[in-house]
Amino acid sequence: RRPPRSTLFPYTTLFRSLTGFNVRPGNVEDLSLVKEICADVNGGNDYIPYLWDEWNANPQNRAFIVESDEGAAGLYWLRLDFAGAETGWLQGVRVKAAFRGRGVGRFIMEQAISQSRKLSLHTLQYVTARDNYPMHHMAGLFGFWHVGTFLNYSLEQTEVPPRGNALESRLVTTSEFDEAYRLILDSDEYQLGHGIYCLAWNWKHLSMDVFRKHLERREVYCLVGALKVLAILRRTEDGESWLSFLAGEKSARLPLLLELARRVSKNIAPGKPFQYTAQVVQTPVNETLLQQAGFKPDGHEPGLLLYELDLEEPAP
Repeated sequence: RRPPRSTLFPYTTLFRSLTGFNVRPGNVEDLSLVKEICADVNGGNDYIPYLWDEWNANPQNRAFIVESDEGAAGLYWLRLDFAGAETGWLQGVRVKAAFRGRGVGRFIMEQAISQSRKLSLHTLQYVTARDNYPMHHMAGLFGFWHVGTFLNYSLEQTEVPPRGNALESRLVTTSEFDEAYRLILDSDEYQLGHGIYCLAWNWKHLSMDVFRKHLERREVYCLVGALKVLAILRRTEDGESWLSFLAGEKSARLPLLLELARRVSKNIAPGKPFQYTAQVVQTPVNETLLQQAGFKPDGHEPGLLLYELDLEEPAP
């Protein structure tokens, strides 16, 4: 079971459906509308138009266009089996500039919650940047819980420390599963993240089965010797490296961080750039350690807040 959650927003109110808007499924033919809606997002470099066709090709991704008599007003995605079979993932909420402040965001949230309940999902989640105040406000209005805050830091190859006399790392073996998973369960990171971790922008529960798969894929590291600290480090097919969990003795975390940075730098495939990102639960210890290891906060989204709505609770 996940640890008990504490609410960030004790007061919840659901709005009635707003008049003047309707929602329909989106498809690849809507790309021109999508570009209009996202025209001023992230300085005109929003990722949604670039991924529109790819995401539409996956039946587990459901796109929606919000319309009014004045034209397209917004869009959003409801992604299934992204954060678990019983969890809906709300992503890409966008409101066209001309419609902002007119309740489109509330309408989108209301529709996403209703659609998730009709799909018999147990929870609905979304993540947003620290400075996305409208989405934080929306969480409070609709009764979402603040599950946890995650750091989004990256390391430049020029910051990788020299080998020196540093401690070496090793893989945690499957025979150490019980000891390793107990270390995770007892960690502040697991408690503060309410059992959820982030792996390359994918948030899910760090269950026993999920952790066992990491062990089998040889993605869990510790320092040579007794198992006192561990990290989950995954290398994707395109050569990117992602640090998704770090826990254990505080004095051993920095040596492990430094050693894994050297390991990532050493194993870069020919012709591939150095890309090493840490997305871990925010704790005073982890944030300081990442900075000491040379990681820098992402310039656009250094901190990410994860919200969750229990869909099995009756709507107010």
